[in-house]
Amino acid sequence: MRRGPSDPDTYVRGFGGDTSNMAIAAARLGARARYVSRVGDDAFGRSLLRLWADEGVDTRGVTTDAAAPTGVYFVTHGPAGHEFSYLRTGSAASRLEPSTLPEDVIRGAQCAARIRASARRSAEAHATPCSRPSTRRRRRERASRTIRICG
Repeated sequence: MRRGPSDPDTYVRGFGGDTSNMAIAAARLGARARYVSRVGDDAFGRSLLRLWADEGVDTRGVTTDAAAPTGVYFVTHGPAGHEFSYLRTGSAASRLEPSTLPEDVIRGAQCAARIRASARRSAEAHATPCSRPSTRRRRRERASRTIRICG
């Protein structure tokens, strides 16, 4: 039997995710894009860091967590269309805390976009584009609310 991309048992690595896609799109359009997240010290994390660097996304806000894996998801195609299988429980990004946010990176932002995953369904996401950070306290409160919802 020949294996390939059309075989349902074969997975082709790709990159995605709402926030990553937004940062890459902004960088491609000439904006200075920064990314804040955590990745694991694994092949997936290194691949993401390489991708963002290649796309011109500033990753000073991305930390590597040696104790947790990079979250991943798999997309398959079923009768109803795309089916997502998330593997992010206990991932490096799920361990992001308000106290570990790189304030120097966030403070310099002129525009910020947050993606908050619904607590009920990981596949649902709500974007708040270009919310201008007004004060340090408000940024921390927003980040804290976002992390509580995503974590």
